[in-house]
Amino acid sequence: MISEILKRIFYPDDFGCIVCSRRARTYKEHSGAAICDECIKTFLKADGFLCTKCGRKVGSEDSLCKMCAKNDFAFEKAASVYVYEGSVRTVVHKLKYSGEEWLANFAAAEMSKKYETLGWNCDFITFVPMYRAKERARGYNQAELLARNVAENTGIECLPALLRTKNTTPQSYLDTAERMANLTGAIKVSEEYKNKIETKRILVIDDILTTGSSLNECAKALIGAGAEKVYGLCMCSVSD
Repeated sequence: MISEILKRIFYPDDFGCIVCSRRARTYKEHSGAAICDECIKTFLKADGFLCTKCGRKVGSEDSLCKMCAKNDFAFEKAASVYVYEGSVRTVVHKLKYSGEEWLANFAAAEMSKKYETLGWNCDFITFVPMYRAKERARGYNQAELLARNVAENTGIECLPALLRTKNTTPQSYLDTAERMANLTGAIKVSEEYKNKIETKRILVIDDILTTGSSLNECAKALIGAGAEKVYGLCMCSVSD
Protein backbone atom coordinates (compact mmCIF):
# COMPACT_ATOMS: atom_id res chain seq x y z
CA MET A 1 0.00 0.00 0.00
CA ILE A 2 1.36 3.42 -0.95
CA SER A 3 1.91 5.58 2.11
CA GLU A 4 -0.11 8.77 2.52
CA ILE A 5 3.00 10.87 1.86
CA LEU A 6 3.74 9.04 -1.40
CA LYS A 7 0.11 9.34 -2.44
CA ARG A 8 0.36 13.09 -2.13
CA ILE A 9 3.56 13.12 -4.19
CA PHE A 10 2.34 10.95 -7.05
CA TYR A 11 -1.39 11.71 -6.86
CA PRO A 12 -1.55 15.23 -5.37
CA ASP A 13 -5.12 15.87 -6.53
CA ASP A 14 -6.61 12.41 -6.25
CA PHE A 15 -6.29 10.31 -3.10
CA GLY A 16 -8.38 8.74 -0.37
CA CYS A 17 -11.10 10.67 1.45
CA ILE A 18 -10.10 11.14 5.09
CA VAL A 19 -13.54 9.97 6.21
CA CYS A 20 -14.59 7.08 3.96
CA SER A 21 -11.22 6.21 2.33
CA ARG A 22 -12.69 6.21 -1.17
CA ARG A 23 -10.74 8.12 -3.80
CA ALA A 24 -11.64 11.78 -3.62
CA ARG A 25 -10.49 14.68 -5.75
CA THR A 26 -9.46 17.80 -3.85
CA TYR A 27 -11.28 21.08 -4.43
CA LYS A 28 -9.96 24.60 -3.91
CA GLU A 29 -13.21 25.68 -2.27
CA HIS A 30 -12.56 23.03 0.37
CA SER A 31 -9.02 24.38 0.99
CA GLY A 32 -7.56 21.39 -0.82
CA ALA A 33 -8.86 18.99 1.81
CA ALA A 34 -9.23 15.40 0.63
CA ILE A 35 -12.78 14.93 1.82
CA CYS A 36 -15.23 13.67 -0.77
CA ASP A 37 -18.39 15.61 -1.56
CA GLU A 38 -20.54 12.72 -0.38
CA CYS A 39 -19.04 12.90 3.10
CA ILE A 40 -19.16 16.70 3.26
CA LYS A 41 -22.87 16.55 2.48
CA THR A 42 -23.40 14.44 5.61
CA PHE A 43 -21.85 17.06 7.93
CA LEU A 44 -24.73 18.58 9.87
CA LYS A 45 -24.44 22.37 10.00
CA ALA A 46 -25.14 24.21 13.24
CA ASP A 47 -27.99 26.29 11.87
CA GLY A 48 -31.74 26.61 12.30
CA PHE A 49 -32.81 26.95 15.92
CA LEU A 50 -29.69 27.87 17.93
CA CYS A 51 -29.03 28.74 21.56
CA THR A 52 -29.02 32.53 21.79
CA LYS A 53 -25.89 32.38 23.98
CA CYS A 54 -23.60 29.56 22.82
CA GLY A 55 -24.98 28.88 19.34
CA ARG A 56 -25.55 25.13 19.70
CA LYS A 57 -28.63 23.56 18.07
CA VAL A 58 -31.73 23.63 20.25
CA GLY A 59 -35.34 22.60 19.78
CA SER A 60 -37.05 25.98 19.56
CA GLU A 61 -36.47 29.53 18.43
CA ASP A 62 -35.06 32.26 20.74
CA SER A 63 -34.18 29.87 23.55
CA LEU A 64 -31.19 28.95 25.68
CA CYS A 65 -29.69 25.45 25.72
CA LYS A 66 -29.71 23.52 28.98
CA MET A 67 -26.12 24.47 29.81
CA CYS A 68 -26.58 28.19 29.21
CA ALA A 69 -29.90 28.22 31.07
CA LYS A 70 -28.25 27.04 34.28
CA ASN A 71 -24.82 28.70 34.02
CA ASP A 72 -23.84 32.35 33.99
CA PHE A 73 -21.09 32.06 31.38
CA ALA A 74 -18.55 34.87 31.13
CA PHE A 75 -18.33 34.83 27.33
CA GLU A 76 -20.64 37.13 25.39
CA LYS A 77 -21.68 34.68 22.68
CA ALA A 78 -20.36 31.63 20.86
CA ALA A 79 -20.96 29.91 17.53
CA SER A 80 -19.89 26.79 15.70
CA VAL A 81 -20.00 25.47 12.15
CA TYR A 82 -21.02 21.83 12.59
CA VAL A 83 -22.93 19.66 15.02
CA TYR A 84 -20.61 17.07 16.55
CA GLU A 85 -22.40 14.07 15.08
CA GLY A 86 -21.80 11.50 12.35
CA SER A 87 -18.90 11.74 9.92
CA VAL A 88 -17.63 15.09 11.17
CA ARG A 89 -16.59 13.33 14.38
CA THR A 90 -14.07 11.36 12.30
CA VAL A 91 -12.60 14.61 10.98
CA VAL A 92 -12.24 16.05 14.48
CA HIS A 93 -10.65 12.83 15.75
CA LYS A 94 -8.18 12.75 12.84
CA LEU A 95 -7.25 16.37 13.47
CA LYS A 96 -6.76 15.91 17.21
CA TYR A 97 -5.19 12.49 17.51
CA SER A 98 -3.88 11.28 14.15
CA GLY A 99 -1.53 14.08 13.17
CA GLU A 100 -3.72 15.21 10.26
CA GLU A 101 -2.93 18.89 10.83
CA TRP A 102 -4.03 19.84 7.30
CA LEU A 103 -7.63 19.28 8.37
CA ALA A 104 -7.39 22.58 10.26
CA ASN A 105 -7.30 24.31 6.85
CA PHE A 106 -10.61 22.75 5.85
CA ALA A 107 -12.31 23.50 9.17
CA ALA A 108 -10.94 27.03 9.47
CA ALA A 109 -12.20 27.93 6.00
CA GLU A 110 -15.75 27.17 7.13
CA MET A 111 -15.20 28.81 10.54
CA SER A 112 -13.96 31.98 8.85
CA LYS A 113 -17.09 32.16 6.69
CA LYS A 114 -19.20 31.74 9.82
CA TYR A 115 -17.32 34.49 11.65
CA GLU A 116 -17.89 36.95 8.82
CA THR A 117 -21.67 36.57 9.27
CA LEU A 118 -21.67 37.27 13.02
CA GLY A 119 -20.79 40.97 13.23
CA TRP A 120 -18.64 40.57 16.35
CA ASN A 121 -15.81 42.82 15.13
CA CYS A 122 -13.14 41.29 17.34
CA ASP A 123 -9.77 43.00 17.80
CA PHE A 124 -7.72 39.82 17.91
CA ILE A 125 -7.96 36.05 17.99
CA THR A 126 -6.61 33.62 20.58
CA PHE A 127 -7.26 29.97 21.35
CA VAL A 128 -7.91 27.51 24.17
CA PRO A 129 -4.44 26.52 25.40
CA MET A 130 -3.12 23.03 26.07
CA TYR A 131 -0.90 22.10 28.98
CA ARG A 132 2.67 22.38 27.69
CA ALA A 133 3.64 18.74 28.27
CA LYS A 134 0.51 17.49 26.50
CA GLU A 135 1.13 19.79 23.56
CA ARG A 136 4.72 18.56 23.26
CA ALA A 137 3.49 14.95 23.29
CA ARG A 138 0.90 15.60 20.57
CA GLY A 139 3.16 17.91 18.60
CA TYR A 140 0.62 20.70 18.22
CA ASN A 141 -2.51 22.26 19.68
CA GLN A 142 -5.41 21.78 17.27
CA ALA A 143 -7.16 24.89 18.62
CA GLU A 144 -4.08 26.95 17.76
CA LEU A 145 -3.97 25.48 14.24
CA LEU A 146 -7.60 26.45 13.74
CA ALA A 147 -7.04 29.92 15.22
CA ARG A 148 -4.02 30.72 13.05
CA ASN A 149 -5.87 29.61 9.93
CA VAL A 150 -8.94 31.68 10.84
CA ALA A 151 -6.64 34.64 11.50
CA GLU A 152 -5.03 34.26 8.09
CA ASN A 153 -8.42 34.03 6.39
CA THR A 154 -9.94 37.02 8.17
CA GLY A 155 -6.91 39.28 8.51
CA ILE A 156 -7.30 39.47 12.30
CA GLU A 157 -4.14 39.10 14.40
CA CYS A 158 -3.75 35.84 16.34
CA LEU A 159 -1.97 36.01 19.71
CA PRO A 160 -1.12 33.15 22.14
CA ALA A 161 -2.62 35.18 24.98
CA LEU A 162 -3.64 32.28 27.25
CA LEU A 163 -1.72 29.66 29.21
CA ARG A 164 -2.85 26.36 30.74
CA THR A 165 -1.44 26.31 34.27
CA LYS A 166 -2.68 22.88 35.38
CA ASN A 167 -2.32 19.42 33.87
CA THR A 168 -6.04 18.72 34.03
CA THR A 169 -7.83 15.47 33.22
CA PRO A 170 -8.96 15.37 29.57
CA GLN A 171 -12.50 16.72 29.39
CA SER A 172 -13.68 13.74 27.32
CA TYR A 173 -13.15 11.48 30.36
CA LEU A 174 -15.48 13.50 32.60
CA ASP A 175 -19.20 14.00 33.07
CA THR A 176 -20.82 17.43 32.87
CA ALA A 177 -20.32 18.41 36.51
CA GLU A 178 -16.72 17.20 36.51
CA ARG A 179 -15.97 19.10 33.30
CA MET A 180 -17.20 22.33 34.83
CA ALA A 181 -15.02 21.89 37.91
CA ASN A 182 -12.00 20.44 36.13
CA LEU A 183 -10.81 23.67 34.51
CA THR A 184 -11.50 26.08 37.36
CA GLY A 185 -8.42 28.26 37.74
CA ALA A 186 -6.51 26.28 35.10
CA ILE A 187 -6.20 29.06 32.50
CA LYS A 188 -4.57 32.46 32.83
CA VAL A 189 -3.49 35.35 30.64
CA SER A 190 0.16 35.36 29.62
CA GLU A 191 2.12 38.21 31.20
CA GLU A 192 3.52 38.98 27.75
CA TYR A 193 0.11 39.90 26.38
CA LYS A 194 -1.65 41.47 29.37
CA ASN A 195 -1.08 44.97 28.04
CA LYS A 196 -2.95 44.07 24.83
CA ILE A 197 -6.09 42.75 26.56
CA GLU A 198 -7.64 45.83 28.09
CA THR A 199 -10.82 47.12 26.40
CA LYS A 200 -10.45 44.62 23.53
CA ARG A 201 -13.05 42.36 21.96
CA ILE A 202 -11.44 38.93 21.73
CA LEU A 203 -12.33 35.82 19.75
CA VAL A 204 -11.37 32.49 21.35
CA ILE A 205 -11.09 29.47 19.04
CA ASP A 206 -11.59 25.83 20.01
CA ASP A 207 -12.41 22.59 18.23
CA ILE A 208 -15.53 21.43 20.12
CA LEU A 209 -18.03 23.22 22.35
CA THR A 210 -19.38 20.63 24.77
CA THR A 211 -20.30 22.09 28.17
CA GLY A 212 -18.83 25.54 27.50
CA SER A 213 -16.43 25.19 30.43
CA SER A 214 -13.21 25.65 28.41
CA LEU A 215 -14.49 28.77 26.69
CA ASN A 216 -15.86 30.09 29.96
CA GLU A 217 -12.52 29.76 31.77
CA CYS A 218 -10.78 31.53 28.89
CA ALA A 219 -13.36 34.31 29.02
CA LYS A 220 -13.02 34.69 32.78
CA ALA A 221 -9.25 35.04 32.49
CA LEU A 222 -9.46 37.55 29.64
CA ILE A 223 -12.19 39.67 31.22
CA GLY A 224 -10.27 39.59 34.49
CA ALA A 225 -7.35 41.11 32.58
CA GLY A 226 -9.54 43.90 31.25
CA ALA A 227 -11.07 42.57 28.01
CA GLU A 228 -14.32 44.27 27.05
CA LYS A 229 -16.02 41.18 25.59
CA VAL A 230 -15.05 37.61 24.72
CA TYR A 231 -16.62 35.54 21.96
CA GLY A 232 -16.11 31.88 21.08
CA LEU A 233 -15.94 30.16 17.70
CA CYS A 234 -15.67 26.39 17.41
CA MET A 235 -15.48 23.87 14.63
CA CYS A 236 -18.26 21.79 16.23
CA SER A 237 -20.73 21.89 19.08
CA VAL A 238 -22.65 19.15 20.82
CA SER A 239 -26.39 19.62 20.30
CA ASP A 240 -28.65 20.35 23.27
